[in-house]
Amino acid sequence: MFAVFYFFLLRPQQKRERQHRDFLNNLKTNDMVVTAGGIHGRVVKVDESDIIVLEIADKVRVKFSKNQIVGHSKVGKKPEKGEKGEKSEDPEKPKKK
Repeated sequence: MFAVFYFFLLRPQQKRERQHRDFLNNLKTNDMVVTAGGIHGRVVKVDESDIIVLEIADKVRVKFSKNQIVGHSKVGKKPEKGEKGEKSEDPEKPKKK
Protein backbone atom coordinates (compact mmCIF):
# COMPACT_ATOMS: atom_id res chain seq x y z
CA MET A 1 0.00 0.00 0.00
CA PHE A 2 2.79 2.40 0.89
CA ALA A 3 4.62 1.60 -2.36
CA VAL A 4 1.54 2.55 -4.42
CA PHE A 5 1.18 5.77 -2.43
CA TYR A 6 4.87 6.56 -2.97
CA PHE A 7 4.93 5.96 -6.74
CA PHE A 8 1.66 7.75 -7.52
CA LEU A 9 1.84 10.71 -5.16
CA LEU A 10 5.16 11.35 -3.50
CA ARG A 11 7.58 10.61 -6.30
CA PRO A 12 5.94 12.87 -8.94
CA GLN A 13 5.72 15.69 -6.39
CA GLN A 14 9.40 15.34 -5.52
CA LYS A 15 10.26 15.40 -9.23
CA ARG A 16 8.29 18.65 -9.74
CA GLU A 17 9.98 20.22 -6.70
CA ARG A 18 13.43 19.23 -8.00
CA GLN A 19 12.65 20.68 -11.46
CA HIS A 20 11.45 23.95 -9.93
CA ARG A 21 14.52 24.17 -7.67
CA ASP A 22 16.80 23.58 -10.69
CA PHE A 23 14.86 26.23 -12.66
CA LEU A 24 15.39 28.78 -9.87
CA ASN A 25 19.08 27.94 -9.52
CA ASN A 26 19.62 28.37 -13.28
CA LEU A 27 17.91 31.76 -13.65
CA LYS A 28 20.02 34.29 -15.48
CA THR A 29 19.79 37.85 -16.70
CA ASN A 30 17.22 38.53 -19.46
CA ASP A 31 15.08 35.46 -18.65
CA MET A 32 11.37 36.22 -18.85
CA VAL A 33 9.57 34.95 -15.74
CA VAL A 34 6.21 35.12 -13.98
CA THR A 35 5.75 35.54 -10.23
CA ALA A 36 3.26 33.89 -7.89
CA GLY A 37 1.24 37.12 -8.03
CA GLY A 38 1.01 36.96 -11.81
CA ILE A 39 3.55 39.70 -12.56
CA HIS A 40 5.54 39.09 -15.73
CA GLY A 41 9.00 40.56 -16.04
CA ARG A 42 12.56 40.28 -17.26
CA VAL A 43 15.30 39.23 -14.83
CA VAL A 44 17.76 42.09 -14.40
CA LYS A 45 19.81 40.81 -11.48
CA VAL A 46 20.08 37.60 -9.45
CA ASP A 47 21.62 37.97 -5.99
CA GLU A 48 23.17 35.18 -3.98
CA SER A 49 20.84 36.14 -1.11
CA ASP A 50 17.77 34.76 -2.94
CA ILE A 51 16.66 38.18 -4.21
CA ILE A 52 15.78 38.66 -7.87
CA VAL A 53 15.32 42.06 -9.50
CA LEU A 54 12.71 42.08 -12.28
CA GLU A 55 12.04 44.80 -14.79
CA ILE A 56 8.27 44.87 -15.27
CA ALA A 57 8.14 48.02 -17.44
CA ASP A 58 10.62 50.52 -18.84
CA LYS A 59 12.73 51.77 -15.91
CA VAL A 60 10.47 50.00 -13.36
CA ARG A 61 12.37 47.44 -11.32
CA VAL A 62 10.96 45.36 -8.48
CA LYS A 63 12.73 43.03 -6.04
CA PHE A 64 11.26 39.58 -5.43
CA SER A 65 12.18 36.66 -3.27
CA LYS A 66 13.45 33.83 -5.45
CA ASN A 67 10.78 31.44 -4.18
CA GLN A 68 8.04 33.71 -5.60
CA ILE A 69 9.12 32.98 -9.18
CA VAL A 70 6.83 30.24 -10.48
CA GLY A 71 7.95 29.78 -14.07
CA HIS A 72 8.92 31.12 -17.46
CA SER A 73 6.80 33.84 -18.98
CA LYS A 74 5.64 33.69 -22.57
CA VAL A 75 4.71 37.38 -22.60
CA GLY A 76 7.06 39.46 -24.70
CA LYS A 77 8.65 36.52 -26.47
CA LYS A 78 8.56 35.95 -30.18
CA PRO A 79 7.15 32.58 -31.24
CA GLU A 80 9.91 30.04 -31.62
CA LYS A 81 10.49 28.18 -34.84
CA GLY A 82 7.64 25.76 -35.37
CA GLU A 83 5.25 27.59 -33.02
CA LYS A 84 2.28 29.45 -34.38
CA GLY A 85 1.91 33.07 -33.35
CA GLU A 86 -1.36 34.84 -32.84
CA LYS A 87 -3.10 35.86 -36.01
CA SER A 88 -3.52 39.57 -36.49
CA GLU A 89 -6.80 39.19 -38.34
CA ASP A 90 -10.04 37.79 -36.97
CA PRO A 91 -11.26 35.06 -39.39
CA GLU A 92 -14.87 35.85 -38.44
CA LYS A 93 -14.70 39.43 -39.70
CA PRO A 94 -14.88 40.09 -43.44
CA LYS A 95 -12.04 42.10 -44.95
CA LYS A 96 -12.75 45.70 -45.90
CA LYS A 97 -11.93 46.78 -49.43
